[in-house]
Amino acid sequence: MEPISTQALNEFYGTWDIVAVDPPGSTKEAARLVFRDDHSYAALDVGGKELWAGTFDLDSTVTPKIWDHRSFESQESGSDVLGIYVINGDQLKVCCVVGVWKDGQWIGKPRPSEFDRSSSDVVLEMRRSTTNGRPITT
Repeated sequence: MEPISTQALNEFYGTWDIVAVDPPGSTKEAARLVFRDDHSYAALDVGGKELWAGTFDLDSTVTPKIWDHRSFESQESGSDVLGIYVINGDQLKVCCVVGVWKDGQWIGKPRPSEFDRSSSDVVLEMRRSTTNGRPITT
């Protein structure tokens, strides 16, 4: 994967409210995701409690753009999430599949090539969080 460009990271990082999940419940109690410029992320519940955390990679040089992430717990088992994303202003849409790396080979559905639930495990729609009209960047 290409190194993350500063522009892509600046566009991506911050706090995003989850506004739609397909299938429902696949993000459990997570109400928002926080992406930091050190390539870490956290899932938070409605009260701001961290539910899980991990790392992510972006590749904005391909179409569709790539967003891969893994929780710290899943890194021990080799699990990974391969995804794609699109940002339109304060709207972020992601589409992902879950799998595991075994002997350097991906075991799971192929990375989605379009934002279609039939070829993915989850589709999320998010909106950049704001307080008094200003973006939150925890």
